[in-house]
Amino acid sequence: MRKAELDRTTAQRISELHDQYQNLTAVVVYPPFKVSDVLELSEAGILLPPGVTRFTVSPRALRVNYPLAELASAASLDNKNESLQRWIKQRMSTKGMRYYAEATVLYDE
Repeated sequence: MRKAELDRTTAQRISELHDQYQNLTAVVVYPPFKVSDVLELSEAGILLPPGVTRFTVSPRALRVNYPLAELASAASLDNKNESLQRWIKQRMSTKGMRYYAEATVLYDE
């Protein structure tokens, strides 16, 4: 027998969720954490629930598929950056990348 369910949401008020959950009891809202907060808490051995220290990175690149051997090579950082810039320009010139300015939700995962 299940006694409780846990869902994550961006809602911060219980009134925003009543229509979605028949027996809704509570909404737990955590404060936003800075990277320095997370480092300090982890150094002190304090554990936090999964997901509450998630940071949004925007814009973020998905499916880059740049060769890791290029990054691990003995070449100088300047040479690695030049190689990366050439690779990006090549991808752009062949329409091999797409930019989404708006927030995007995928339903096929």
